[in-house]
Amino acid sequence: MSSDCSYRYERKFHTTSLFREDVVNIIKLHPANFALAYPDRYVNNIYLDTAEFNCFNDNVDGVASRRKYRIRWYGNTLGLVTAPVLEVKAKENLVGTKASFPLPTFNVDEEFTTDSLRRIFSKAQLPELIRVTLGEYYPVLLNGYRRKYFVSFDNKDVTHLDDKMHYRAIKGCGNYYLGKAVDAESVIVELKYGLDGTEEHNSIANYLNVRMTKSSKYVSGIFEIYG
Repeated sequence: MSSDCSYRYERKFHTTSLFREDVVNIIKLHPANFALAYPDRYVNNIYLDTAEFNCFNDNVDGVASRRKYRIRWYGNTLGLVTAPVLEVKAKENLVGTKASFPLPTFNVDEEFTTDSLRRIFSKAQLPELIRVTLGEYYPVLLNGYRRKYFVSFDNKDVTHLDDKMHYRAIKGCGNYYLGKAVDAESVIVELKYGLDGTEEHNSIANYLNVRMTKSSKYVSGIFEIYG
């Protein structure tokens, strides 16, 4: 298990009026002296939720204390998934933390089912409480996007720039991934910094000239796929 057990602020900014290259240049001009951390990667997620969509509803309703469960990997969205990780995110208002647990390799194909997901979890070294909790969760959304990583000069702050978002429905069985929604216009900037941060960390909003939003790829994907 790896755990980003330190709590930190997570602020998101969403724009459809700026090109990706414009946003990159703006981030590089930020006073925190952000620089590229490593090459772009394609990030993929399977989001899990209850039959009543409790995670989705908590987010939409603005519940201050909430959790999110997802499986994350890098590279191709469909096919063989190598080095997947279960991520459990806990959030209190704008402050969040994350615990990560490695999972065995699996395939995202037409044979992917809830039962196969349960077998994946059974082979992983998960805390018993999380294992029991996941028994009430099901795969509901598959998504992917391109991510660019920046880190501040003092290595305290991290900024992600995401674009090329796409979403697919994923069900408990019979998955053919034919319905795909693409968001080619949105650019999402996520700024993460420690609890000792000051208002200067929010100044990226002024540089971007956009307002902070409750931008959630999970919520956006549910609306895109399920209406």
